[in-house]
Amino acid sequence: MKTLKLALCLTVATLMLHSCTKSGKDFDSVFAQFKEFITSFSSGVISTKSDIKVGLAISKKEWAPNQELDKDFFSISPSVKGKVVYKEGNILAFVPAEPLAADTEYRVTLHLSKFIKTPQGLEDFKFRVKTIRQDFMVTVADLQSYSRDWQYLNGILKTSDNMDVATARKIVTAQQGGKKLTIRFNGVAGNSATEFGFVIDSIKREVHDSKIKISWNGKPFDIDREGSEEFTVPGKDNFKVISVEPQPGDNQTLLVNFSDPLRKDQNFAGLVSVENTTGLTYATEGNLLKVFFPEPVNGDYLVEVFQGIESTDGYKTKETW
Repeated sequence: MKTLKLALCLTVATLMLHSCTKSGKDFDSVFAQFKEFITSFSSGVISTKSDIKVGLAISKKEWAPNQELDKDFFSISPSVKGKVVYKEGNILAFVPAEPLAADTEYRVTLHLSKFIKTPQGLEDFKFRVKTIRQDFMVTVADLQSYSRDWQYLNGILKTSDNMDVATARKIVTAQQGGKKLTIRFNGVAGNSATEFGFVIDSIKREVHDSKIKISWNGKPFDIDREGSEEFTVPGKDNFKVISVEPQPGDNQTLLVNFSDPLRKDQNFAGLVSVENTTGLTYATEGNLLKVFFPEPVNGDYLVEVFQGIESTDGYKTKETW
């Protein structure tokens, strides 16, 4: 019997064009003085794979969408190689040739006077952006079974900014009994994302409980994050509940992970109890029991998984979780 927080926690990092004045900094132009020419501009914290954009209030009929323009329209410090492109929505964008450096402030100058006539003192519009400091978090998900002898563990790598899958594959390692385990990452070579699913494969299931060590190290990639954790693999003679967690991003589903695959044709009604909740429905997925609530649930609730749930091999849980 345990109290489990069933709450939907969603963190959204929104990177957008801001129309705000950066006051108090000597470098920045006063945005209000440029409203005749500029509607918006990149500011705040941006991804290392973002373009640097300025929305224009003036129209240049001779420019076509996606047309490459004079790269000298922008000056950026520290120096960045790239090109200037006119985009849909009357946006002038500096497109870096390579990702920007992480956790770095860039000072940007748009030389308005190079393509329009401006009053004296408004030739250049200056602003700053800072890139996200790359970081990551490794979490384990559910243990699944190939057979009584071999299992695999699902996991998730989440990053603060876009990361290419080739780098993600090098960050996480795992071993069992001093032997390196194979890890398979989801994702296509050359693609980048902020979340990667992975599988720690070919985990040998011993007669008694054993452990695997999961390690992560971002330092070779200039990410100040390193650590490890141990995961207990239940022995063949130990059919049990491993974990009970809300499904990430979903406050209407509870995931109960068992050490063995579950028999599908059993009646789970009464074997799982959630405080003040009725009308539960169930589905099995290998070693997972999915418990569905009729309505979204938030707050702290008492969850019990009673003994008597049966595995595909005919074993029953002997303890209440």
